Order: sequence, then structure tokens, then C-alpha cells
Amino acid sequence: MLTPELEEQLAAVDLRAPRAELLTRLAGALHEAGAPSHQLEATVRRLGGALGVRTSVFAQPTSLFLEVDGQVRMLRVEPRDVALDRLVALDALAQDLVDGRLTASAAAGVLDHVADSPSAFGRGAQLAAWAGAGGAAAVFFGGGGAELILAAATSAVVGALSFRRSDSLARTLPLVGAVFTGLVAACVAAVLPLRVDVVVLSGLIVLLPGFTLTVGLTELANRHLAAGSARLASAGITFLQLGVGVAVAEALAVRLVPAALPAVGVPLPGWADALALIAAAVSFLVLFRARGRDLLAIVGIALLAVHGSRGAVGMLGPEAGAFAGAMLVALAANVHARVRRVPASLLLVPGIIMLVPGSLGFRGVHALVGASVAAPLDGSLIDGARMFVVGAALAAGVVVAGGLLPSRRTL
Repeated sequence: MLTPELEEQLAAVDLRAPRAELLTRLAGALHEAGAPSHQLEATVRRLGGALGVRTSVFAQPTSLFLEVDGQVRMLRVEPRDVALDRLVALDALAQDLVDGRLTASAAAGVLDHVADSPSAFGRGAQLAAWAGAGGAAAVFFGGGGAELILAAATSAVVGALSFRRSDSLARTLPLVGAVFTGLVAACVAAVLPLRVDVVVLSGLIVLLPGFTLTVGLTELANRHLAAGSARLASAGITFLQLGVGVAVAEALAVRLVPAALPAVGVPLPGWADALALIAAAVSFLVLFRARGRDLLAIVGIALLAVHGSRGAVGMLGPEAGAFAGAMLVALAANVHARVRRVPASLLLVPGIIMLVPGSLGFRGVHALVGASVAAPLDGSLIDGARMFVVGAALAAGVVVAGGLLPSRRTL
């Protein structure tokens, strides 16, 4: 026969069991939505305290370790692209739990709905977004009409390759995409005068791990050393694949393709820059699965990021200018999060993405993606090192903004 004390203990265990399961599932959902490790851990700890469950969590880009009421759970997770719509939904779910508006069982049903909800954008919209990002990058890098069209086309083809559900292709997509883009650019350059380097960089812009690099540095700045180091290693592998792919394409082009015609710069009209900025903002809204209602806010943060960083870089130089631009974007994202009661990531992600190409610079990206094999090694190393320094400045700007004006959200 059970004593009253034992019955009370068993009842408490029965109440905590669904809460522990909810925390485990929510941590996995946050990871799949692309939450950085330090934000994921802070959210899970906050929920554990609100639910009365003793919780410890250790997040890595490929794994999750949770201790929930003395039971250790390990999840093997695959890195996913950022899904801003899911981050918004999960943030609202977490806040409802903290405020007591949802029970653990009701929250489990909401979590099922969030996990099963498909992307609001079909493959056609995603292909258009890949093309828009490539074309906009060609404008930002100073290309003309030919570079814009070819970069948009090659970026769309690389996007179509990303839809194929093959583990081997997914892991080697940067390499395959770089070889394809480099060869196409070389073939077209043999019959049309265009800048091959602009086409290659712009066609691969979506694959560049600039955001991963910035997030990894931000995690390091927040003392999440293991997660930040792993993310930096992931960015380095992607850069290595892109560089090897471009080098292979150059080597094949030398043997198979006639020499490129001399490039003739055909400047685009002044309004092309404004259109490219809007196209980039819309493209990243689709690629990062933001909500359509957030379009105006994302376009606004894109304008602030580009023009703010340009002004800051012009006055302060690339490193200090990148720091100032990132701090400005992060402050705006935190203000938006306070006013609209949404995660700061909703604007911080597209804002940082708009900062990365301009702040890191054409030469730095080109050095790491694969400058000509005949280029001086020391110059490429200096440009590549400068790119990492500017990336650290971006991360520092985000961290300082969070200290000056916290968003009051953990995501």
C-alpha cells in the first residue's frame, strides 16, 4: 500500500513528465528553426524555470544535451537553415508558457502544429528568391546587365540543385555549385564581355557562409566556445569547398574554353541599386521563411543596413564601420522586438545578411571563395584575414547592442 508521501511524489513525477518531454521537443524545434546555441539555451532554461522543472542544456550545431529533472537526454540533430516564421511561433509559444496562458499539454499540441506547418513559399518562389539574391549581389558588386542576368540564372540553377533530397549532394553543394557557376561564367565570357569574378561571387552569394561566420563569432563572444568553434569550422569547410570548386572551374576553363573577351564595364542606372536592395530584401524574406506581414520591416532594416554601413565604413573604415553598422542594425532589431513583441532575430538575421557582403568586402570574399590561382598568395591571405576581422567586428556590434538595449526576448 502506498503511503500519502509516496503518492504525492508519484503525482509530482506524473505532472513533470509531460513538461520534461515538452522541453525536450521544444529544444529540438528551436534547433531545427536555426536558433543560435546561446539563445536556444537561454530559452530552454527560462521555460524550465517557469514550468518548475530543473533543467540544464548544452547546445551544439549538431547535438543537444539536456538534463531534465535528473534525466539526461541526448539528441542528434542536423543543422538546418534559419526559419524565421517558426522562430516567431516558438517564441510566442514560450512566452505563453511563461505567462501561464498555456498548459504543458496544450503547448504540446501547439508545438505539433508548428512542427508540421509547411513553408508558406513553394519551390517557384524559392527559385525566384535565389535568382533575386544573385542578381542583386551582381549590382552591389558593380556588375552590369550581363552580369546581373547571368548571376541570377546560375544562382537559380544552384537553388534547384539544393531541392534534390540527396545527402551527398547536400554536403557537397558548395563545391558542385562553384564548379558549375565558374564554368558557365567562363563559357559565356568567351562570347560576351563580362566580369567573371562578379558573376561567380554573385551566383554563389546564397551559399556564402557569412551569416554562419557571424553567428559563430557571436557565440564565442557570449562564451559559448564549443558551439562557436564548431560553427566557425563549418563556415571554413564551406569556404574551402567554394574555393576548391572555383579553382577546379578555372583549371577546366583554361583547357576547354577559349580565352575570355576583355570585360567592358557598362554601369547600370542609379535606380538599379534601389531596386536591387528591395529585391535582396524580398529574396531573403523567402529564403529565411519570414512572414509576409514582416516585408516592410525587413525592407526597412535592409535600407538601414546598407546605407548605414556604407556611411559608417566611409567615415570609420571597414572594421570600425562594420562594428557601427552591426550595432545600428541590432539596436533597430531590439527596438522592433520590444514594440512588436517578436524575436529580435526576425530583423537581425536579414539585417546582418545585408551587412555581410558590403562590410566584408569584395576582395575579402573573393580571396576566400577562390581568387585566381595565379594571384599572389600573401595578398589573398591578407584579404581573407581582413574578412574574419570584419566578421568579428559585426559580431561585436551585435553583442554591444544587446548590452545597451536588450530586446527582452531570448530569441
